[in-house]
Amino acid sequence: MRRALTLGILGLTGVMAFGTTSLADDKPQRLDPQEVVFLRERAQDDVMMWKVGEYAAAHAATDRVKHLGQAIVEERRTDLRDIQKIAQDHNEDVKIPDSMNVQQKTRFDELTRKSGQNFDRDYTKDLVMNYEAAIPQLKRERDQAGHVDVREYAGMNVKMFEYHLKESREEKKKERK
Repeated sequence: MRRALTLGILGLTGVMAFGTTSLADDKPQRLDPQEVVFLRERAQDDVMMWKVGEYAAAHAATDRVKHLGQAIVEERRTDLRDIQKIAQDHNEDVKIPDSMNVQQKTRFDELTRKSGQNFDRDYTKDLVMNYEAAIPQLKRERDQAGHVDVREYAGMNVKMFEYHLKESREEKKKERK
């Protein structure tokens, strides 16, 4: 009798939990407008870093900078997929930009006019500046975003960006020598 009662209570609890979960899943929780802006800004930055990374992977003077560029391309592609997934999961319209904005295009053109060590030096300098600007934004979202998906996304990227900042700083030091 006790066993049947215990199983009945567990079964009822499971049905109630399943019912609550399925109701919550029917309507995705929308992101805060600040979180949407954050994701759009990250996507725009990803496009720029991807394009410059592709150029670096093909045209850098040193193999180290070529490999750094390629690693950044791969990570930014993954980052853009993560942004799309979060947007879809929360029924948000976060379109991945097709191109760089005017400011990014101007900087891209400035960088790609350079060659050899000059390109490598300015590219690594840009990487350091980009990561130094992005990391505090990511930390803020990691710590303060209202949605767990955005917090987890930002937290993962903080680690990746800090790693690439370290690599970029090391490469920048080598370029000065």
